[in-house]
Amino acid sequence: MKRRLAATAIVLLFTFFPHSQSAQQVQKSPDAQSKSSNDTPTVDQIISKYVQAIGGAAAYRKLTSRVIKGTFVITDTQNLSGAFEAYEKAPNKSLVALNFPDIGIVREGYNGEIGWSQEPQEEAQEMTGAELASAKVDADFYKDIRLRDVFPKLTFRGTEKVGDKLTHKLEGVSKDGYSETMYFAVESGLLVRTDSVEESPSDKIVLEVYFEDYREVDGIKIPFTARHRSQELNIIFKISEVKHNVPIEDARFEKPKS
Repeated sequence: MKRRLAATAIVLLFTFFPHSQSAQQVQKSPDAQSKSSNDTPTVDQIISKYVQAIGGAAAYRKLTSRVIKGTFVITDTQNLSGAFEAYEKAPNKSLVALNFPDIGIVREGYNGEIGWSQEPQEEAQEMTGAELASAKVDADFYKDIRLRDVFPKLTFRGTEKVGDKLTHKLEGVSKDGYSETMYFAVESGLLVRTDSVEESPSDKIVLEVYFEDYREVDGIKIPFTARHRSQELNIIFKISEVKHNVPIEDARFEKPKS
């Protein structure tokens, strides 16, 4: 599953759930402050441990497509819930569709060159700038095993507690300037959190995503629960089904015509 599968939801939900202030950094709990370590690993060691923890590069390379289905609940809006589907195809095509009751379906896609989003009853809009840079990174099917390529600039930012887990913190910057901070559990090597700044039609959204309930599917480990936190909304996504190597037509990822 893409690490920021539901960042689209928080971005597009601003259309339907107004917010009263600009996005600000989510406050961290007292035990989440950065700490130093005398046994500091290298960036490559952290990445290598992560790749092995999720099943290894060889297992990932056996996969060429993925279809994910599941549900979500927005805990800030009287538990509004819905269903989502995600389609991913190597090397860099993706589509996320979220079905909101009484609102309709919102979609975000990337066809390998063009990124677009579409709200209910509206024409699809092409992405530009920071929004497009984020979509490019998220659409990379093999992102998890090629972090050095996706983020040419990777910097170790110390250790930090995420819940009850001590993590190694890496900041990655893509060649297009998109930045993502990743937290890898020291013990397991698994990714347990990411921080990023996402674009909305009218604002910038500081987003934290927490990953839980890793399960093995076709030789790789996938987090079946993702908790998305921003200053404006909190959304919990739960996967119910994952299928790999299923045929997906390229047309599915194209920007819808007017």
